[in-house]
Amino acid sequence: MAKRSNGEGTIYKRKDGIWCASRYVPCGNGKFKRKYVYGKTQKSVKEKLKELENYEEPKAQTTTLVGRMLEWMEQYKKNVLKITTYENYLGYIRKHVQGSDIADIPLEKLSTSALQKFYNMKLKGTAQRKQLSRRTVEYLHTIIGSALEQAYKNEMIAKNVNEFTVLPKKEEKEIEHMTHKLIRYGDGCVLYEPMEKALGIRNMLDYFGMKPNQAVVFGDGYNDLSMFRPEWLNIAMGNARAELKEKADYITTDCDKDGIYNACKHFKWID
Repeated sequence: MAKRSNGEGTIYKRKDGIWCASRYVPCGNGKFKRKYVYGKTQKSVKEKLKELENYEEPKAQTTTLVGRMLEWMEQYKKNVLKITTYENYLGYIRKHVQGSDIADIPLEKLSTSALQKFYNMKLKGTAQRKQLSRRTVEYLHTIIGSALEQAYKNEMIAKNVNEFTVLPKKEEKEIEHMTHKLIRYGDGCVLYEPMEKALGIRNMLDYFGMKPNQAVVFGDGYNDLSMFRPEWLNIAMGNARAELKEKADYITTDCDKDGIYNACKHFKWID
């Protein structure tokens, strides 16, 4: 083994005839690690060892918010969501998040204030972009929050900063009397909806302090169409109307064939 000065590294020939050299190189935060190089000749190894004098630890690739959201869609949502819902999510990310002020913020540096400013701007609009509806901003809030929640579970961030943002309260609507707007026509029947089921679900979520993405709804008829919303999981029964199945994230078996039970088994909510 060739003896060298402290810090210059070590060179030696292995039993298999391969030359090996090593030296300590910086790895950040004032720490060092041993790095090895190999070669067929002592000269080639010396040259490689010389190159290590200017060695710098490769910087970890920074994960941005939009990068993480697209990665989350690919890894966690592509095989779970219905294709139309999946494409809808991607459309929202590309149209409203990509290219925005928060898009390229490193995930670990994303703050509640930056997200709050983003939502406020979307609600008010700018000279270049028209304001978005509250429903659209709620949808964005749900998608961003879900992506960050998964990042938190993966220990990529210390907390989900989206949880601390606040959206303006939705204006309460008075219950309408029976009008043509509340009447739906089915096959050989007329259905009257005195109020939106979705509104009742939101009120229940607010009461229990839950998030929209924690809700699951089941439906089979025309009167469930207004209840199937993008902010929660929508499950249609196997015997549901075709229009409802089109809006569903998942279709289970018929009502009289343990549809709810089978859906719960599918999503592993029950054993």
